[in-house]
Amino acid sequence: MDRTDAPEITWTVLSDAGIDLDNVHRNRDDTHAEQYEAISGTIRIAFGEQPDPEHILDADEHPGWAYTAYDNGEQDETKFFEPGQLTDMLAEIAAMLA
Repeated sequence: MDRTDAPEITWTVLSDAGIDLDNVHRNRDDTHAEQYEAISGTIRIAFGEQPDPEHILDADEHPGWAYTAYDNGEQDETKFFEPGQLTDMLAEIAAMLA
């Protein structure tokens, strides 16, 4: 999927998914991609665009989405989503944080 066709993570999209914005922080990673972190109790979830460190994709192609969940500081689960599945990923994250 082309980047211009892929959905974007916005504060409105996060809120609409049921994620408490007071618990979300936005950062930029080493590649300047926006990454998000949501925390609730002992659960921490890092999410955003799926990394493409080997530059397999064309620059205008969206890599998809990913999250990694941690419970009590231990990595619990990593999951990948297609570019068009942003709402699916955010729904799973909201359920884990609830």
